[in-house]
Amino acid sequence: MAEPFILAENLSYTYKDEDGAVTAALHGVSFSVQSGEYVAVLGHNGSGKSTLAKLLNVILTPSSGSLTVAGHRIHSEMSEDEVFEVRREVGMVFQNPDNLGIPREELRIRVDDALKTVGMYEYRKNQPHRLSGGQKQRVAIAGVIAMMPKCIVFDESTAMLDPSGRADVMKTIRRLNTEFGMTVLHITHYMAEAVMADRILVINDGEIYRDGTPKEVFSDVEALRRVGLDVPQGRELMHGLSFDGIAFDDTPIDVDGCAKMILEKYKG
Repeated sequence: MAEPFILAENLSYTYKDEDGAVTAALHGVSFSVQSGEYVAVLGHNGSGKSTLAKLLNVILTPSSGSLTVAGHRIHSEMSEDEVFEVRREVGMVFQNPDNLGIPREELRIRVDDALKTVGMYEYRKNQPHRLSGGQKQRVAIAGVIAMMPKCIVFDESTAMLDPSGRADVMKTIRRLNTEFGMTVLHITHYMAEAVMADRILVINDGEIYRDGTPKEVFSDVEALRRVGLDVPQGRELMHGLSFDGIAFDDTPIDVDGCAKMILEKYKG
C-alpha cells in the first residue's frame, strides 16, 4: 500500500491561556488517510475536530507526537517555504488563493475553471452580497480549488446553510472526490452528510472514539449517544423498531435503504 497522505501517530495538541492554564485539545491521536479517501470527522463541540483541521493546514503545530501531511512532517520549526508547500497541498474552505506566486493569467484560468467545477461560472460577475448562502460557499470552495490542492479540509462548511444550500455544497464535495480524486476531510455535525463518506472518524474529548465505514460506526447507536452524537434518521428508525421486536436482516443507514427494507418486509 502507498504511503498515507496523512499520518498521525500519538498526536497531541495543548492550548495554554493567558494565565498559563493548560487544556489538552487532542491527546494520543493516531490515524491515517490514503490519497483519494473521503473521510468524515464527527464529534461534539469542543471534541478537538477543528484543532485537527488547523494542524493539517499548519495553522497549529503538534505539541507532541508526529503528524505527516503530503510527505511533510509538521513541526514548529518549519520554514515559511515548507509551510507554503503544505498549504498548497492541503486547502481549506475560505482560504484566499492570493500570494500563491501564480502569474495573473494562470490564476485567471484556474479561477474560471474552478467556478465551472462548482457550477458558479455564470455568476462570476455578480456582487457577493447578491449570492445565496449556498452560492457563497461554492465560491469559497472554488477559491480553494484554484490552488489545485491534493486535499481539501471542510470545517463545518455547511453549518450556516439551509437544506438546499447544504445539498448543493455536498454535491460539489462529492464530485471533487469522485471525479477529481481529491482527498477530502469533511468535519460536520450533520449525520446525513457523514453517511456519504467512505470512512468516519469520531473524536471524543481529544481521542479517536470510532474509526470505520459509516455502516460500522452508525451500527452502535447507544455508543454514539454516550458521546453526545445522533445517528442518521434511517438508522434511528431501525434502532427504534428493534426495541419493538421488529428485527431486520440488515441495518441500512440511509433513508432510502431503510424505506426499501421496511417495504420488502411488509409487502404483500
